[in-house]
Amino acid sequence: MTFLNAAARQIFFVVLFFSLAVSTAQAALLSYTPSQSTIPANTLRFYLYFSEPMARGQVKSHIRLEREDGSEVINPFLNLYTELWDSEQRRVTLLFDPGRVKQSVGPNVQAGAPLVEGNQYRLVVSGSMKNAVGKAIGEDKTIEFDVIAPERRAIVPADWELTTPPVNGLQPLVVTFDRIMDRYAAQRLIRLKGPDGETLRGKLVSEDRMWTLTPETEWQSGNYKLIVSPELEDISGNTIRSPFDAKSGTMGEATNIIEREFVIGTP
Repeated sequence: MTFLNAAARQIFFVVLFFSLAVSTAQAALLSYTPSQSTIPANTLRFYLYFSEPMARGQVKSHIRLEREDGSEVINPFLNLYTELWDSEQRRVTLLFDPGRVKQSVGPNVQAGAPLVEGNQYRLVVSGSMKNAVGKAIGEDKTIEFDVIAPERRAIVPADWELTTPPVNGLQPLVVTFDRIMDRYAAQRLIRLKGPDGETLRGKLVSEDRMWTLTPETEWQSGNYKLIVSPELEDISGNTIRSPFDAKSGTMGEATNIIEREFVIGTP
């Protein structure tokens, strides 16, 4: 019984210590994407990544989009009943209202696009935004960016630049995109097959304009295939099938994966 009491006390103090650590942790905005200083006028998604799990139900009231003169863009994001947090409640997706982004549809005609080419904006995350245990992040965080011409082309993997590594080494394969991609989609929907036809394992890094793979074992000479899912999207919602702004009935029917072949060394 004494042993059980001691074990119970130890568990109690561990839980108490953990609870205090969590409750005193102050969340911070760690990163965001797109992280470029210029983004297309028809950008569809913005991701914010926090250091701690965040409380739900505060995106609309604690995140705002401002013009250069300080005026607020009214309702730029789709107001969903359920906010778009990941399973850990650290990453939230801000979805620009597709009806306002897409050309010549009702919301676009009535309210205009949220972002206008040639203008500067800032996304402001309020310092009163709270983490999951109610602690505010402390100060406003501001993300500034300029808006350039919209990206209205379908994705063509053949347009990407490949920088192939030398054989018998562990340098990364580098894929440079021709636009800002949805980095989280690219992380899930692009992979590499080796000469043996198997998917290569290694350290994968997906960024706005770049995808890299550093293998676990040295590169071998042979034919490789970059495998791209037709579901891949750029930050403006364009896919391999069609641009986001494609007219009704013109969307491509491609459902098969895209394979881009290339050689490393001498096959």
